[in-house]
Amino acid sequence: MTQLMEKGALGKLIINIGKSGTKLDAQIQLAAVACIGYSIVDRNISPAKDLLAAISKGHRADSLVAYFERFGNIAYSSADKDLKFHQLTVKGAKVEWDEKYVQEVQGLMWTQARRPAAIVSKYDFQVVITGVVDRFKKIAKDTTKTVENKALLDEIGAVLNRYNFEQFSKGTTIAVEHDEDLVNKRNAKKRKQVADAKLAALKEHMEGQALPQPKVVNG
Repeated sequence: MTQLMEKGALGKLIINIGKSGTKLDAQIQLAAVACIGYSIVDRNISPAKDLLAAISKGHRADSLVAYFERFGNIAYSSADKDLKFHQLTVKGAKVEWDEKYVQEVQGLMWTQARRPAAIVSKYDFQVVITGVVDRFKKIAKDTTKTVENKALLDEIGAVLNRYNFEQFSKGTTIAVEHDEDLVNKRNAKKRKQVADAKLAALKEHMEGQALPQPKVVNG
């Protein structure tokens, strides 16, 4: 279809899409509040799982999970990639599904919920710079895009390659030395076992020999 939609009709369509989105968010809000209620009253998170599966992925799913985790006995397990029952406590006490708490839950729109940022105390510069270099290398392969100062990208890439090789070589050397050390220890243990066996055999042999008769002097 080459003919463009009339601007007025397009404007109305966009308005209707906006209204539909607002209506859908309101419906999800009602469902989310109920899911939180079930997780507290019945300790049942199945409705929450169903609602999460029903909405689109991305930031909307993140917001819904954040809403669940903030108010319900619900937590997301990264390992299982699924919601899990998790007892929520506020100041050491379990939450109660009373009128005051319901109003608090309803007072925040699920789309406004945000999960707290993970606390990071350790940063790996190698991981970060590798990600940046790989990203720009991928961009550089796209003929429709231009990467300025590409020579700098090549130099950083070369430095990163040398560093990775040195770290690999160092790790390999340590591993080899560790293996050699283990071999030497095993050999030393084996030599000691052989020596101990010889001493034991010699001792047994000597103990089995008859003692010499005493000499008689001026007998």
